[in-house]
Amino acid sequence: MARYRLPYTYYTRTLKSGKKVYYYRTYYENGNRTPGISTGTSTKKDFLAHMSHLIKQDALIPDRRKIGTFAEYTESWWTWDACPYIARQLARNASAITREYAKSRRSELSSHLIPAFGTTRLDAITPGMIEEWILSMKKAGTRSDATINHALKNLKKILGEACRLGDIPSDPTASISLIHEQRKVRGILTLEEMKKLLSDDALGTIWDGHIVHYAINLTAAATGMRQSELLGVTKESFHGTHIDVATVYRPLSKEKSTKTNRPRIVPVPGRVAQYLELLCQQTNNYLFSIDTGTTPLAGNSITRSFYRALERIGIEAEERKTRGIVFHSWRHFFNTYCRSDNLADAKLQAITGHTTMKMTENYTKFDMQHFKEVIELQERLIGNSQ
Repeated sequence: MARYRLPYTYYTRTLKSGKKVYYYRTYYENGNRTPGISTGTSTKKDFLAHMSHLIKQDALIPDRRKIGTFAEYTESWWTWDACPYIARQLARNASAITREYAKSRRSELSSHLIPAFGTTRLDAITPGMIEEWILSMKKAGTRSDATINHALKNLKKILGEACRLGDIPSDPTASISLIHEQRKVRGILTLEEMKKLLSDDALGTIWDGHIVHYAINLTAAATGMRQSELLGVTKESFHGTHIDVATVYRPLSKEKSTKTNRPRIVPVPGRVAQYLELLCQQTNNYLFSIDTGTTPLAGNSITRSFYRALERIGIEAEERKTRGIVFHSWRHFFNTYCRSDNLADAKLQAITGHTTMKMTENYTKFDMQHFKEVIELQERLIGNSQ
């Protein structure tokens, strides 16, 4: 006679209070195991009685109606003061998630994920549904590969956490790969273009005398600092010959540590220092500010001013987009010209804050104007043309 096999397995856990509690695991209809389910009992006799009752009531598997739809489950996801996931991450690392990051993820959730999966039960989402969603986004051609990947990473985070917490039996995104995306190529300005934009005369002719906008671009070109780092520069962090870069400024989270969480010293050339000294006389705190230092410039204001200046030296919007020139291009500009002038990589990384050579190389955009010494070497090797 075959031995009766229990439709569950069980084990005990000892709580912090010292109390021993019995847990069990069983199987969903699809064959996947449930997470551990507490019975609240602390003796084997009570546990077996509890399990016998569940079997008689056909209630071994908890009422999964509590899980709800994807939209219901994610109602508070990425909402700063209401999302349990954010709270758990910040409890482990106070700088793990920024308000800007949470706001972006919430926007992705509302724009891409809820329209696709909102009415589907959380535990009914399958890998096939996710693959179909990715393909539909690709075929529509209205979203970039990077946008699709960002949304997919968001979905992976949510469903992975749901699985980890036992809210769903398995993670349907575990087998889903990100799609290959072409990296945006960031172009840089030439030395001649930089001089047109940032000569002393350009302050009046190109920038209409707006010294704050002129100075932030001049400082970016001369130091390679990130925009958020520049916005965080204060009277206290500027020391005439250098800037202490220890914090960045973001509108929602205000001051935070740098991207790498490592403070650094950035040298400032004399000409840049002169303009920064002028700004110090006009501000009480933040240097790149139009309200006497209370708050730094807004990012969209910096972008508009930069693009307008580009147009005034002959770089129209179409060319700018084709070349991939944005404010962040100043960082690529600085990195490229420092390397072309043979500045030691270790010193360059100390200034820019790059932590790997791969990132330093990514910010280097050599073209023919940087290869004069190579051409000279080639000519010495094989001679000049007759």
